[in-house]
Amino acid sequence: MSKKGIRWLYGELPDLVSRGLLTEDAAQRLRDHYGNPEEERRLPIALIVCSVLGATLVALGIILMLAHNWEFMSRGVRTFVAFAPLLTGQALAAYAIARKSCSPVWAESTGAFLALSIGACIALIGQTYQIPGDLGAFLLTWALLGLPLVYLLNASVPAVLYMAGMTGWAIYRESTNDPSEWYWLLLLLVVPHITIAYREDRFGLRSTWLTWAFCATLCVATGFVLERSLPGLWIVVYSSLFTSIYLGGVVWAGPAKAFWRRPLRTIGGVGICVMALLLSFEWPWHEVGWYHYHSGIESETLGLVHDLAVLALYTVVAVVLLVKVLGSANRLPAVLGVTPIVATLGYVMASAYELETPPMLLYNGYLLALGVGVTALGLQLGRLGTLNAGLAIMAAWITARFFDSDMDFVTRGIVFILLGAGFLGANLAMLRRRRTA
Repeated sequence: MSKKGIRWLYGELPDLVSRGLLTEDAAQRLRDHYGNPEEERRLPIALIVCSVLGATLVALGIILMLAHNWEFMSRGVRTFVAFAPLLTGQALAAYAIARKSCSPVWAESTGAFLALSIGACIALIGQTYQIPGDLGAFLLTWALLGLPLVYLLNASVPAVLYMAGMTGWAIYRESTNDPSEWYWLLLLLVVPHITIAYREDRFGLRSTWLTWAFCATLCVATGFVLERSLPGLWIVVYSSLFTSIYLGGVVWAGPAKAFWRRPLRTIGGVGICVMALLLSFEWPWHEVGWYHYHSGIESETLGLVHDLAVLALYTVVAVVLLVKVLGSANRLPAVLGVTPIVATLGYVMASAYELETPPMLLYNGYLLALGVGVTALGLQLGRLGTLNAGLAIMAAWITARFFDSDMDFVTRGIVFILLGAGFLGANLAMLRRRRTA
């Protein structure tokens, strides 16, 4: 039986015993027979991590040794040395593909070694023969040549490297004022691999780190891919993006105990709170909207169309997911899910009437309501993590307002003491409540 099936069986055993369909002794014998699936998973995970780390260190060590003696080698020797790690990695990959039952340890370590060898070979050959190019072309070529490894080896390390390369490419294109809209199509090329990993085990190591990497590249690259021809549009774009990520975790990922196994809800929730904190100041609302549109250039018009398309995509996804969670008993997703609506209202105020104070006050009120609401939900549901999250939001808001005001140090000190006492008191009350329950 698979590990997933064993975990399902263990979840059903208490109900079967309570109904009298199984005795407690029989249930215990089943547990002894199948063992602990979590303990069985530790060895492969440790092996994968150590193998990938080892392959990476070997590849980097070879590159450093070559770099040390590079200037003393002839052009022919340099060419042979550049291709040697690449050919070795290809031979290992061919062996892994031939053995269809090859372990994930072998596939991941081989994929990591070959992916790094591809980048090293491109760089060394380019330097040897003085092939013209720039960093953007290098990153794009390296990423595209390493992409087939993701599907040939069913390896996730090359997928993470590919997403990192695409993010670097988008950043470089922005630094040179070149369009980078192709990033979206390039990112889609790795989505099937993430989907397959998610369907196999949504709480597994592979699906977890792929989701972390995908969310990271999406959050970073969106800001660089946007043309920003309409100032301030990033406010609504990022609010919708973080909301979509958070609600996606609620709808698709389901519950998980450890926060690092909840990448969607962790990144989305933190992103929503950080955005709300930043927008509670006046400076983000300065000179935003249509009155400050960069018009008169064809590329700016195309850039506006691109930015509006990205905004529409993120907003539609956020609204659809918000509708799905509104009927659930858990009200926390609904509280965080209204962020795009608040951002849109603030943006309309700042752009249509060129006002900075009203949207700032709007977000101050929303941030305070968010902190109070999350704290109240934590108390109501008896969840210590939710309670502390709400208190942390209020603490961040109070801290921001103190550094943004002219209050003296004594007043600030008193309020911080009261806030800390509130933290301790709420946690002690929660712990006592759990003990008496």
